[in-house]
Amino acid sequence: MMAMCQGNHEAGYTLVELLIAMGLLALVGALMTSSLEFGTRVSRQAQSELDNLDEMGTIREFLVNQIGQAYPFVDETASDPPSPLEGRDDALTFIAPLAEPWTQGGLYRFTFYLALGRNGRSLNLAWTPLTRGTGNPRTTLGAVDTVLIDGLADLKFAYLKRGDRESKGVWRSTWLDKEELPDLVRITVGFDDDDVSWPDLIVPLVIDADASCLYDPVSRRCRR
Repeated sequence: MMAMCQGNHEAGYTLVELLIAMGLLALVGALMTSSLEFGTRVSRQAQSELDNLDEMGTIREFLVNQIGQAYPFVDETASDPPSPLEGRDDALTFIAPLAEPWTQGGLYRFTFYLALGRNGRSLNLAWTPLTRGTGNPRTTLGAVDTVLIDGLADLKFAYLKRGDRESKGVWRSTWLDKEELPDLVRITVGFDDDDVSWPDLIVPLVIDADASCLYDPVSRRCRR
């Protein structure tokens, strides 16, 4: 009888041992849950950063394609034809077709500019179909206006004409030439978030003359 009692005692667990085991299991479970939550947060953060990089890449590609197609169009029906490209340090207005894949035919007047709204500064785009005789490069009646990038600390445009003896290869903060387009447009962007980087974007303009226009600076019209 004594032997049977002794055997049962050795095969079982005491209440203290069970409590310790349950405590260890609870600790392991808590550690596993914490690790899973941390891994989920890291994964979401990494995905968010990848999405932001992808979005930035898309916007940079759009800027290169759209600005690169700037067309030196001169509206001979206007009493005082504007510059085909008007550039300031905080805005760029030019005429171009829509970049692919949004090509719809015809020319449009585009304005990229630094805007100040409720959520801070942003890079905005306003565009409208080109109408002859408007006479003002800033005309945006019926224009579509959209925010491309927000959270900006600063935005600067600069313009360069290679081989220009006057500028001597120096970037200009404005461009108002009625006869020529710049060869390059530089876009410098700073963000409120220091962790977001934007290397200077330099856009080459591929068209330097309107083949259908011989501009007469006296009459300020095209000689066809």
